[in-house]
Amino acid sequence: QFRAVHWRAHKLVLSAGEIDAKAKALIAFAVASYRTSDYWVEYFERYCRVAFDATDKELREAVLAGLHSAGINTVAHGMMLHARFTDMRAEDFHEHH
Repeated sequence: QFRAVHWRAHKLVLSAGEIDAKAKALIAFAVASYRTSDYWVEYFERYCRVAFDATDKELREAVLAGLHSAGINTVAHGMMLHARFTDMRAEDFHEHH
């Protein structure tokens, strides 16, 4: 029973919505990598490759983005930093060419 319910939720959460299914799979792979879950790393690596033809570069980029986010979260929390979110502008996050 639990397994069936979990599998339905798993499929629902990972299906396309506002975020496409490949992006969700790559996010799940990055989380599994960060949490060092051998089971889920192997599962999501295969899922990304088989279901979405994910490349080594895409998998690596997803993991690097996840690890970077986790790392800066840890630093910010440890330093008790407080961001000034009200002053954010889109141009602050994009390089100008």
